[in-house]
Amino acid sequence: MATAENLGPADEWGMLTDEIKRMEDRKALLRPVLLGDAEARHGKRYIVTLSSFERDYYDIDHELLERKFPAAYAATVSIVRRPQTRLSVSGVSADGEPISLKELRRAIADQEAE
Repeated sequence: MATAENLGPADEWGMLTDEIKRMEDRKALLRPVLLGDAEARHGKRYIVTLSSFERDYYDIDHELLERKFPAAYAATVSIVRRPQTRLSVSGVSADGEPISLKELRRAIADQEAE
């Protein structure tokens, strides 16, 4: 594992990605507790409030719409392709080769256990 002095942007990005995943996992475990226990919602620094609401979702059957109303469909529906950039994180093995984050986490745990 790199020390704080020699961390580059890729290392910091990877570490932040790991930390965010850990926090999201922990948050997912806390949700059912907070939903089921009113007392758990009151802490020393924070209070969790529940609010219920309904939201409308529109699901359009494009194939049916195009079949029944081809002219209207052609006149109103367009497909737009936009360029996107995704940043993907991999680990680096002891010999400098890319490895999965799962393998990296395992290697770090093994090092810390020694």
